[in-house]
Amino acid sequence: MPRVEGNCWKCGAAWSGESQPGRADECAKCQMDLRSCMNCVHHDVRYHNECRIPETEIVRDRERANFCEQFALKVLAEGPSPDDPVDKARKRLDKLFGG
Repeated sequence: MPRVEGNCWKCGAAWSGESQPGRADECAKCQMDLRSCMNCVHHDVRYHNECRIPETEIVRDRERANFCEQFALKVLAEGPSPDDPVDKARKRLDKLFGG
């Protein structure tokens, strides 16, 4: 069975296991719940219910562990890609407001 690897959404610490993190799994560095919306590849604030899968149940606290069956651990990139639109917008705003 291939290992599942990802990162903590809060501190970026690496996580690796034989399966997706369970509801009780926490980040070894910052103790945040790993099986949370914030750590899921489907989490996206631009979608209804902040999830790319429309039939998921509503989760009130996206930073806490939940029972979502669609959960898939997100792997964080080393940094934003040069073409990342969010990064480009942030740089333009910083330039505009002197940040």
